[in-house]
Amino acid sequence: MDTINNSGKDKYPAYAMKLQVMNRVVRHRLRNLCAGVRMTVERIASVTEKTHPDIPNRCKIICTELDSLQIFTDRMDTLFDTLPTSVQKSLFELLAETRDCFARKNPLSSLDLSGPEENISIKNGSWFVIALGELLDNAAEASGPQGNVKMKWSLGKENQSFKIIIENTSEPIAPGIPINPPVPFHTERSRHDGLGMAIAYRICSETNSGMVVENSPDKVKIIINFAKEEIINE
Repeated sequence: MDTINNSGKDKYPAYAMKLQVMNRVVRHRLRNLCAGVRMTVERIASVTEKTHPDIPNRCKIICTELDSLQIFTDRMDTLFDTLPTSVQKSLFELLAETRDCFARKNPLSSLDLSGPEENISIKNGSWFVIALGELLDNAAEASGPQGNVKMKWSLGKENQSFKIIIENTSEPIAPGIPINPPVPFHTERSRHDGLGMAIAYRICSETNSGMVVENSPDKVKIIINFAKEEIINE
């Protein structure tokens, strides 16, 4: 099988690219299915609200599952389809958006941020907001409902290099997931199916940036080394 390492210009295994067209059709049908079923479920809830008040509550559960399926489908787009148009972000914007997204999606977990405040921007900042969000969500789940996640960043001499490290201190990556490179859908363990890591890996590859995964029994550390071209000194 054709495989890759993250040198920046490499792409995903050849078999994954051959499945791209089929995946796009499947995702399109999933969206249509979610929309159609949701309309039906909401109609059932509306009609039965007065006569069978317990049914609308069950319908809410179904709608929640449909929302989760829609989010999963969108994440699949990010991995297999064309990435959205990138937007440059300042370091402050990158960190603020990442922190706000983490707080919204993981209200019981804490996120420790540490690093220098420098006046730089990231060329494809919006892509890295997505990548960091995926990695932080994985770390939050591994750390447990009240766990702690750490994200620290550092800059090299004259801001010529930039590195972000994300770390959780609770649970390692599931053993069934390949991590060099990350390949999704090798386990059945919720977000630890490897999809989030694969999305982050793809974004790093698209930007010629490096991503290193250090997996140990008591923690996971993921290091992103930004390509020099990504760093814009203001």
